[in-house]
Amino acid sequence: MKAGIALYLSMGPDHNLIILWGLNDLRLRSIKLEKLKFFVGEAITSYFMATWQMYSPFLTCEVKCCMDLEVADRQNAHSMTLAVRSVTKLFRLLNRENELHREILAFSTSHGHRTVRIYSHYPIIKGKYTTFYRHLIRSFDFTELNGKEKWVAYKFTKNIYDIWMLTHLKRICSVIDEIGR
Repeated sequence: MKAGIALYLSMGPDHNLIILWGLNDLRLRSIKLEKLKFFVGEAITSYFMATWQMYSPFLTCEVKCCMDLEVADRQNAHSMTLAVRSVTKLFRLLNRENELHREILAFSTSHGHRTVRIYSHYPIIKGKYTTFYRHLIRSFDFTELNGKEKWVAYKFTKNIYDIWMLTHLKRICSVIDEIGR
């Protein structure tokens, strides 16, 4: 686990696994964290906190059995809309929200015992109005063709973690650095 990344695992009441990746305060230490305190407020009600120790989640994974992928998709859409909204609000505080227009700010994966769906989540910003969207990147059955594509979701997720997340973190840190200037 890279420094600055929080992994939150939860088992729902129906024994479905929920996974959430986001930024923790190891990367957002001292000065950045102090700058954010005014905007974050109470962790329980904050737009910026996903859990008491995680800021701005950027990846969720909902695991459901059988035909519950529609439920997983809706839960992921809700979670990532809140995440994209938090980043958008942070940028809006400094009038930099247009930098996020149509930019992917989060991803989600829904999967069951055979099927995987991978989505990106992004805002469309028109003046003071922001709407949130998700885009289906890929949907497939990882058991077909004798499991030929069974590692696609893993590789995609690993690339989010190893490549995309670094750019996302720099973007968030750049706006935090401007707070109070």
